[in-house]
Amino acid sequence: MKDTTLYRTQMKLKDLLKKQAQLVSDIIFLRNCKKKHLIPKGLVLKNPLATTYNTKFSQQMCTRNSERLRNHLISICYSNRRKIKATIDSILETGEIRADIWRGLRTFHEKLLKGLISNKEKKLHRLRLRMRYSAAASTTSNNINIHSHQQQDRTVNISDYTPNQAESSVLSKGVTFCPTKPMDKIELCSDLEEFFKRLRLKELFHDRHDQDRANTAEGGPLHMSREKQKSNWIPQTGRNPKQDRYIESFRHRAKTTILDKVRKQTYNLTLIERRAIESLKANHNITIKPADKGGAVVIMNTTDNSLMQSIPPNCSRIQQKSTWENSTGSLKHSRYTQENKFWT
Repeated sequence: MKDTTLYRTQMKLKDLLKKQAQLVSDIIFLRNCKKKHLIPKGLVLKNPLATTYNTKFSQQMCTRNSERLRNHLISICYSNRRKIKATIDSILETGEIRADIWRGLRTFHEKLLKGLISNKEKKLHRLRLRMRYSAAASTTSNNINIHSHQQQDRTVNISDYTPNQAESSVLSKGVTFCPTKPMDKIELCSDLEEFFKRLRLKELFHDRHDQDRANTAEGGPLHMSREKQKSNWIPQTGRNPKQDRYIESFRHRAKTTILDKVRKQTYNLTLIERRAIESLKANHNITIKPADKGGAVVIMNTTDNSLMQSIPPNCSRIQQKSTWENSTGSLKHSRYTQENKFWT
């Protein structure tokens, strides 16, 4: 029985030494990360606004909180190490562990700690390389995005009209771009009241509707399926208290929540770009169409567009070329082919 108790105490002490070695290696690793301003991969907080409204302040906030988590983990490791050390000292004070067994356990602890520290050093080196690579990649991607944004031109202008900067910015977004529109509050309120009216009518005539459907299914009178003129009559309130409470709560929620969101609505175009869209719509001398390939936007004269539509689609390229030259002249045709090369 005494040997069994001694063996259990020895195994408990061995487990405590393992935990102590792990905590010491973690403390050394985290302190080195703190000195080199690094954050372990598991403690990095991802920015939840990265895909929507990513800002420099939000990224700095995530980095600052990640550093706080790292420092908090260091303090937790120190606290756990003190507890384990106190438990080991209490076991050694009992005198149950012989000196030779304790020396063997200390040798095991030193070898384990040396291997763990070596692994943490490799991990720190990989983390340093990863941080350096991510910083270089982010700088390169920012430069590429700026360069591509400056040089990206998705508009092909073959007309006599020269768009200004705002119109070019709108056209570069493509013909499939959908600008946000302000919600019509009057239309929203009218739709809500129409919905409430249908609810009250359904509640009032639900028995009659069931009877009409049964008569129609049995071959009843045909006048039941005829269209009736729309009526503005609304049933009075008070028939169904549950339905009245539902309608009032829904109306209150619509006024407080939906209309509040309308006030805080964000737009994906500036006021100048919206005015540019109106000016492009009012200009009847040009026609804007998507290109067949490449996703570009083509600006052409309206007269040229009508001439292109007048060419039969089953003509060969040579016949189309001769028709185009006879219609617009060789000078315009040469300019058209130099800029877009549709006919060469």
